Amino acid sequence: MKRTGCILASALLTVCTAVSAQTLSGSYFLNGSFESNKLNPAMTPERTYFSLPMLGQIGTTAQSNIGLDDFLFNSTSDPNMLTTFMSSEVSSQQFLGALPARSQVGVDMDIEVFTLGFRAFGGFNYFDVSLKSQNHIGIPKSLFEFMKAGLSDGVYDINNVNVNTTNYAELALGHARKITKNLTVGAKVKFLAGMGYVDLNVDEIHAELGDNEWRVRTNASMKAAIVGSKVPVTKNDDGSIDEFRFDDIELTGNSGFGMAMDLGAVYDLDDIVRGLSVSAALTDLGSINWKNTQLFATDKTKELLFQGFGSYDITGDNNVMDDTMDKLQDDFEEMIKVYDMGTSTHKSSLGATARFGAEYEMPFMNWLSAGELISYRLGDWNYFESRTSLNAEPCKWFGFAANLGLSTYGTSLGWIINFHPTAFNFYIGSDALKYTKDLSGTPIGKFNANIVFGINVPVGKRI
Repeated sequence: MKRTGCILASALLTVCTAVSAQTLSGSYFLNGSFESNKLNPAMTPERTYFSLPMLGQIGTTAQSNIGLDDFLFNSTSDPNMLTTFMSSEVSSQQFLGALPARSQVGVDMDIEVFTLGFRAFGGFNYFDVSLKSQNHIGIPKSLFEFMKAGLSDGVYDINNVNVNTTNYAELALGHARKITKNLTVGAKVKFLAGMGYVDLNVDEIHAELGDNEWRVRTNASMKAAIVGSKVPVTKNDDGSIDEFRFDDIELTGNSGFGMAMDLGAVYDLDDIVRGLSVSAALTDLGSINWKNTQLFATDKTKELLFQGFGSYDITGDNNVMDDTMDKLQDDFEEMIKVYDMGTSTHKSSLGATARFGAEYEMPFMNWLSAGELISYRLGDWNYFESRTSLNAEPCKWFGFAANLGLSTYGTSLGWIINFHPTAFNFYIGSDALKYTKDLSGTPIGKFNANIVFGINVPVGKRI
């Protein structure tokens, strides 16, 4: 059943390599920013603007509560060799003691193709085209406990293993306007074209030790919709999947369509406390309908006999690494058999994000403010962040902000620098730059890091 377990097996050793690009939370309160409307559609920039194609916003982010150093160890038998957590040289206590209850990586990507913002129809209007990707991996500690168990006595129940990737193109149309002297509201309608979707869920793996082998029942399913095509598969004689031939996919058209909305409001409390404003937004409230979704599932009524996981050693040799991954995949394939269940339609939500903000402009310096932004991502992959920022606009063409964040992935320091003179707008910043690296510069520990920059062209006078 070659490569049937490829997605799950690869996730176990490459879970730490995810990257993303997204709008900086630290830009929320920066007046010169042209990107804060992505966080709250009621935020209006100071001028009409457009982005340079593919340069409006570019960035990368990586977030994880685990690192490569949780899975790779120095060999005690050969100091020039690394070994994996599955080696007999690594004790269960040494490996499992450092793992969280659930290992996870969260990934979002957002690359602007083109953006236009202009004043008309009694308010400010937005038009933008972008490419987006949302990727998540979640693995419970119980799966690693079972992998380390060998053929020791015990009963294991592993629940809630998830691997998901959602990729789509987005066309957004938005409008923001003042309703009263103090209240500004905004909304965006988003039209979505699906480019690729894979959702792997292992609801349960039940394993009981028999006579020198495990008796395993698995309840797992996978949905796949890839750019208007199908993933070619090779089947065994019993009908189970032998191989997913991802390299043979023909990219044609799109995989589905959907819609989403952003809603936001900003209220100026100057009448009560001079310099104070509050805001709230709900973004990415919507879903995509994936057509011709391929369905794969295990037969949860069948028991498979499984000899247990092997011991995997690796070195810097690529061939050895490939052999290690092949062995790991083969072990998963022996434990899990997947069958083709045909095609259907499937709806997936984007995962809406709620934001609540408050900003106070300093009475002694009206170009300096403090802000607090609370963000919470809803849905299957919850994410929480509280970010406190100090924002400065010492002159009309330059601003910067420094901030401190507390999130699902730990604490982080962020910053953003924004140049916005008459002819152009350039910004660069980060919400986090926290990771551990080895001597070669490769991130090996837990990380929460990003870098984002963009170029826009402002037009007309400031308001």
